[in-house]
Amino acid sequence: MMWSDLTNHGFKSVPNAFSCDDADLLADDGTNDCVEQIASSFETIRTVCFDAFRHDVIVLEMLNGITPPRWFAFLHELPSNTEVLSLRPLPCCMRDELLTLLQLKDIPRTGWVRSGVENPESVAAHSWGMAVLALRLCPEHLDISKVLSMCLVHDVAEIVVGDLTPHDAIQGQEKHDLERAGMLKIAPQWVDLFDEYEQGTSEEARFVKTMDKLDMGLQAMNYQQQGLDLSEFITSARSKTDQTEFASLLE
Repeated sequence: MMWSDLTNHGFKSVPNAFSCDDADLLADDGTNDCVEQIASSFETIRTVCFDAFRHDVIVLEMLNGITPPRWFAFLHELPSNTEVLSLRPLPCCMRDELLTLLQLKDIPRTGWVRSGVENPESVAAHSWGMAVLALRLCPEHLDISKVLSMCLVHDVAEIVVGDLTPHDAIQGQEKHDLERAGMLKIAPQWVDLFDEYEQGTSEEARFVKTMDKLDMGLQAMNYQQQGLDLSEFITSARSKTDQTEFASLLE
């Protein structure tokens, strides 16, 4: 939607709309067209501008999972009795988001790197491996769409925080908080799936956690063909799957 479309719908432009204290949240492009780039997470923008600076109304709806930073139209004020319009992202914004998400293919799995694996898989390859295992092994009563979605997106935050392992100093709640913040930054449309997986609140989430460990164990078996001792990974995987119907796959 162009600025002319907004004005045709009854919105009016106010010069220097970003002269208020929320300027640090935006990247001013030097014009007065009221179109700026979001420089902070959507959660921050929404909280600050709607709660602290009520004189600034954000004309923005998150459509089709598009995430900041993106270019959107902002207005300093709205005429009375006018509904806030949703703004669809420009094609280049969708491309930017997709390019960011595809960076998961470039992040090697830290555990394999630490163990000296030659040409270790990426985090994205691990997610794909989980999805293939789930597609083959998923019980019929589970929601396969949710299961596959959870497999594919559960590690997306590692684009931001990296692949943290039990050998790293960051653990527990701190690790969870960092990863959740990463999800909110680049993939807020999937944060509910992330939360469900992390908390294990559904049978689907618990099944996906099992696939996570099963993929690790099977991948370790593959990599041991390089002459490496990766028994710690297999033992860990077995400890998480030995009470499941999949335990025999790691024997």
